[in-house]
Amino acid sequence: MSQKFACIYCIAHVNKPNLIYIGSTNNFKSRCSSHKHCIKFNYQTDLYKTINEEGIENFNFQILKDCSNLDINEIRKIEQETIDLLEPSLNKIKAYNPIDLKEQKRINSQKFRKKNPTYMRDYGLKYRKLELMKKNGEVIQ
Repeated sequence: MSQKFACIYCIAHVNKPNLIYIGSTNNFKSRCSSHKHCIKFNYQTDLYKTINEEGIENFNFQILKDCSNLDINEIRKIEQETIDLLEPSLNKIKAYNPIDLKEQKRINSQKFRKKNPTYMRDYGLKYRKLELMKKNGEVIQ
């Protein structure tokens, strides 16, 4: 079975049921790879810190619900309902905010960048150059 489909998934510790993370994706295989990359390079979120401390071999990646026929807003709603129901200890931000999804995404992105300042390095010097120009008061077009 191909694992390239939308779903709600969890990352759960095999022996500690309180250590759980709920997420959603449109490509489960790719998302698992992305999580493993973040773990390998020690990204500073509670999820990745905990997995590094406990050992990745102690966590399972599991599909909770196939969401292939749903749009992104419906998937996020289901993800948030699952988070509200299970109260996972490793989720720190809301998956769905019916008031303003765009604003929630911006806030989540800012929180991630603050905790992982080297993340942008992967995307080249352009970002840092723009930040330096802003700091120096230069006009950016």
